[in-house]
This record gives sequence, C-alpha cells and structure tokens, in this order.
Amino acid sequence: MPSVLITGASRGIGRSAAFAFAEAGWDLILLSRSEASLQSLATELASTGQRIVYGAVDLTKPEEIAPGVATLLSQGLTPSVLINNAGAAWTGGLLEMPLDRWNWLMQLNLTSVFQMCAAVVPAMRTAGGLVINISSHAARNAFPNWGDYCTVKAALASFTRCLAEEERAHGIRACTLTLGGWQPGNPPRHPYRRQWSVGGCCRWNSCCARHHLGRQSRDRSLESRCQWRSYQELERGS
Repeated sequence: MPSVLITGASRGIGRSAAFAFAEAGWDLILLSRSEASLQSLATELASTGQRIVYGAVDLTKPEEIAPGVATLLSQGLTPSVLINNAGAAWTGGLLEMPLDRWNWLMQLNLTSVFQMCAAVVPAMRTAGGLVINISSHAARNAFPNWGDYCTVKAALASFTRCLAEEERAHGIRACTLTLGGWQPGNPPRHPYRRQWSVGGCCRWNSCCARHHLGRQSRDRSLESRCQWRSYQELERGS
C-alpha cells in the first residue's frame, strides 16, 4: 500500500489532502505542531481503514526536524510521496518586517522544506517517489506588502527545480503545486475552492485528471490536485 507524508496536516490544505489520500487507499504519515490536533484527525480518519502514523514537530525549530522525522519513519512506513505543505505569511512593508519574523518565516517556508527533503528523500530512493512542494502564484509575481512570501516562494521554486535535477537518477521527481486562495482556519473537510481569479491563481490544466481507479475527475479542490499530481508523476516513473 503506498503511503504519503504530509506536513501541516492538522488543518487547511494538509487536512483535506489527508482525507483525499486516505479515502483513495493510501497510508498516512502526518506531521504538524499540535499532537492533540493530529490525534483528533487520526480519529476522524480511522473509518478509512488506512494505517495512520503521526507526530508533532515544530518546523520553525530546525533542531526538531531530523529526529522527529526519524521517529516517524521508524514506525515502518516509507512514503512514496512527500507533500511539504506547512507555511505562513506576513503582510506589511517589506523593509519594515522585523528580522526575527523574516528568519522565522524563512525557516518555516523554505529551510524546513530543505530539512524535510534531506530527512525523507534518501529513504525514497530505493523505490522512487515524488516530492510536492506547495507553492503559490506569488512565486512568479510581485505583490506589495507580501514581499517575504513572494521571495520565499520564488526561492522554493528554484530549490524544487534543483532537487528534481539532482534526484532524477534516483527515480525521485519533484514539483511545485500552485494553488488558489483559501481562507485560514479549520472549517469543514473539503471547503477549499478558488476565491481569487482563475487566471491569476491557478493552473487549471492540472485540474482535470484521471484518478488511480480510472475515473475521470473534474474536481478542482486543492486536495484533489495534490492527489492527482501524485498519481500522474508516479505513473510516469513506473
């Protein structure tokens, strides 16, 4: 049974992706800051019958990442897909941003992705796999008062391209997934739909896809795009 590791899994895009993968027959390795939230999510997911491994790791604390991931992987699941979803933004003038906040966001949005890949990808090399780094149209645009987010997402795109080139020989693919806007919080399971302009936010050519059961889907939810991209890339590598 394939397994997927999702960061930022307790709410938002990560939570919805966890349901989508579990309902499609994937085992789950879930990571977020809150142990209680992960336990609650695992309880909700129990009805899917899939194996669920989870652990609390604060990705803003670099010293927690390698040992936290090692503990998760020691429980017997090796992911076929790694989804680096956790992230945050700060709004305000770029040059007025406090240095400690800049460093905090760079750690969460970029450096932790490097650390997650360093901890997980070597274990994926035997069978191959896919890394999905959740991105944004901010990677290719400049928005006033969103300078840190634009900067870090552009850097993430470059990191992902380099990772893809270096890991190609090991059967590892890497891609970014550009999603539309969503409202933060923890509303019902599948609430995330586009809220900004389609042209500005999303690459809809990634939305209409064949699921692993051979069904045609035009579900434009964010979690479905994660799932579809996983099957698309893994099938290319098979």
